[in-house]
Amino acid sequence: MAIAGPPSVEGPSRRAYHDCMDRPWPKQRIDPAGPPLPGREWIAQDWNEVVFLHWRVDAALVDPLLPAGTRPDVLDDGESTWVGLVSFRCANTHFPPLGRAGRLGPMGDFIEVNVRVYTVDEVGRRSVVFLSLDASRLPPVIGARLTTGLPYWWSAASHRGTGESVSYSMTRRGTALGSRVLFAEPL
Repeated sequence: MAIAGPPSVEGPSRRAYHDCMDRPWPKQRIDPAGPPLPGREWIAQDWNEVVFLHWRVDAALVDPLLPAGTRPDVLDDGESTWVGLVSFRCANTHFPPLGRAGRLGPMGDFIEVNVRVYTVDEVGRRSVVFLSLDASRLPPVIGARLTTGLPYWWSAASHRGTGESVSYSMTRRGTALGSRVLFAEPL
């Protein structure tokens, strides 16, 4: 799966994208197993108490936020796409190639909240573009930014789980940006 960092929306490739809006791009078949990832595993972690929230939005509103060569993966109406807000607790983050030395212990346990959009490129490959990723521990934020170039931010975050409900609260440090999520099982 391709993952892009902060997008650039200027230049000839953006114009070429808009010139081909009326032409359908081929799309990669959706498969629950997903395509194999190249290379060997270098990081692993557990995701606990994951909450996926998605909003159907006008694809034209999302398009300017995407990297050149990609466009929103539109729904059956041809005009809307999904934007997701995903919250979870990361645990047991480790680096398998390093064996026991690659275990981070408590430093690898943190809360993450990300905003994502689903895209397709000119050859039909589906992918996820992260518009923002917020994490509650600074070392994983620095490490992720340096190794992947993804737009991670250090944030104050909290989590509460009761067995019947889970809630997340996040505020990006130094800003007023934040989110509050409460998911409860229906009665």
